[in-house]
Amino acid sequence: MLSAMGFIMIALIIILLLKEKMSPVAVMVLIPTLAAFIVGTGINDLSTYVKDGMDSIKSNAFMFIFSILFFGIMSDVGVFDALVDKLAAWAADNPVKITVSTALIATIAHLDGSAAATLLITVPAMLPIYRKMGMRSQTLLTIIAASVGVMNLLPWGGPTVRAATVIGMDPTDMWRHLIPIQILGVVLSLTVAVILGIRERKYTLANGNVGISTQATKVVQEDTEKKASSDPRFKKLLPVNIILTIGIIGLLMANKVIDLPSYYIFMLGTVFAMVINFPNLKEQNNQIKKHAASALSIVATIMAAGVMVGIMEGTGMLDAMAQTLIGIIPQSMGKYIHIIFGILGGPLGMITGTDAYFYGILPPLAGVGEAFGVKSIYTALAMILGKNCILLLSPMVPATWLGLGLFDEEITLRGHIKASFAWCYGISLIMLIFGIVFGIIAV
Repeated sequence: MLSAMGFIMIALIIILLLKEKMSPVAVMVLIPTLAAFIVGTGINDLSTYVKDGMDSIKSNAFMFIFSILFFGIMSDVGVFDALVDKLAAWAADNPVKITVSTALIATIAHLDGSAAATLLITVPAMLPIYRKMGMRSQTLLTIIAASVGVMNLLPWGGPTVRAATVIGMDPTDMWRHLIPIQILGVVLSLTVAVILGIRERKYTLANGNVGISTQATKVVQEDTEKKASSDPRFKKLLPVNIILTIGIIGLLMANKVIDLPSYYIFMLGTVFAMVINFPNLKEQNNQIKKHAASALSIVATIMAAGVMVGIMEGTGMLDAMAQTLIGIIPQSMGKYIHIIFGILGGPLGMITGTDAYFYGILPPLAGVGEAFGVKSIYTALAMILGKNCILLLSPMVPATWLGLGLFDEEITLRGHIKASFAWCYGISLIMLIFGIVFGIIAV
């Protein structure tokens, strides 16, 4: 009974999320609640399960709120613009420099964990240069997709927070396991950028599109001057804001030594950012209001996931589902379940989308893995690596459509997937293999 209800519940959650008939918050609160009542859960027990679930995710929700506020403020005061402008100006006369700068800009811009913000920073900065140089716009989008997929492993990125929420772990602790793999991923995304840059250089030479670099440089210079003149106060504070950003990221990386909660580190960063850049109360309140909306939808989803996980664990549905799957999966394959789904993560993640993938598929698989001696963190890591790099190729991810829209219908979804899938999925598989070979993901 518990197992059957669990699978029915997961199927309904995935179907409703895929069809977009209800918001993720509604789906992950209503369906588990109904399932709990159907299996005979009383009000008092339900209350306990929900409280337990919320206790397991509250630190993740707090961290996400203050990480969005911190990086939103840093973006507003020009921390990313300054680096973007310098890279764009340096790259304006060489296709390989242009593609490498695209990867670096997307990598830097995605420090805030927002794919939409990364697209809105990188595409307007680089697209005029690509067009002036006669380079293909699809190359720009492919490089952004590869860079975003790698950088989205950050602890305040959506997939890592979701996976950590499901297995009841702090996202920063999970990220520490991923840091060596992420460094490799950045190198791989830059390698892809170099290869595509060489290909674009051949393409522009074949089509006679070189020799207009002065026009491209002028585009970058005009854009830089426009941004630099917006507020002289932020220009003076730029070194301080860069040091603050590096300091906060450094504290997160060293958090195992200093043992401060991740959300508290971001709280401190947000407070310092507001006090330094916005010295009066009205401006500080405006900053909170400006960026609160960005955090609200994800935080609400994380809290709803806490309800779902709490009910699944408390009622025993998760254990019952795991036992059913254990009876089906051959013993010889059981200990590799996380690797199998890590490999399948790319195509599976494209079809299901982020919420359905982590909240629908990961919970029962983590339980199955535990039964075969695979710690839930290894299942979570493998599934993150499998899915993450194809983030901006999935039609289930709103940022994918935003990216396509920024190119004025010049690029179709089909064309984007055809051009980018092999590069992004290849990076994903290499990162997964690296994690296995070096024991970050145990086999």
